[in-house]
Amino acid sequence: MNRTLALLVAVAVCATPLTGCDRKPKKPKPVPPVQAPPTPQEIAAEIRASLRPLTALVVASDAPISSDVSGQVLSGRRSGKAKHQMTENGKKALDIIAVDCNSALDSAIAAESWHAVVLACDALDIIEPNNVRTDRQRRRAQMEINRPKVTIKGFMTDEETNEVFVFLDVYLPQSKETVKERVREGQEFHGLRLVNIIGKEKGIKMQHVESGETYEIMWKE
Repeated sequence: MNRTLALLVAVAVCATPLTGCDRKPKKPKPVPPVQAPPTPQEIAAEIRASLRPLTALVVASDAPISSDVSGQVLSGRRSGKAKHQMTENGKKALDIIAVDCNSALDSAIAAESWHAVVLACDALDIIEPNNVRTDRQRRRAQMEINRPKVTIKGFMTDEETNEVFVFLDVYLPQSKETVKERVREGQEFHGLRLVNIIGKEKGIKMQHVESGETYEIMWKE
């Protein structure tokens, strides 16, 4: 019995190195590559995509902007700022976007696309809340949006006084109605003043009372 036990122990001892040699070493797990953070330009490109509708509006007519379009522009700014404002590259990207918004605002003002001016101001306020331009330009744009639109319908001379009256259609943007007016030189109406008649009833010179701006409207017979 003892001899048999000793034999088994000897076999086990001899077999141990062989068993160890048969084991395959485990392969090390691959280390994932370290991903570089996005550059300011890459982040800016991501945020800039939402500015494209505003850029398109600047070259279009000065028509009211749908809530879908304005929502896309503004939500893109808000989400982009919330996502990236805490990183150094994100802050640099937001500086780039601020330049874009200022450029869009300048283009909208130059094109007298007043609805786009308001939207550009709203977008710029998100990126740069302390920008001093936006309040002034927004007020100006809103004033222009609300300015009555005048169309000359004809002229009439009073035979007794020789005074000339101008017949006008006046569209009021705030109430979305068109009213008819008969006015003479110097008369104020709906925030406008008829300064004088141009030539021999060729047109009229108007003044926007709030801004003091004067402009001409020619009669298309």
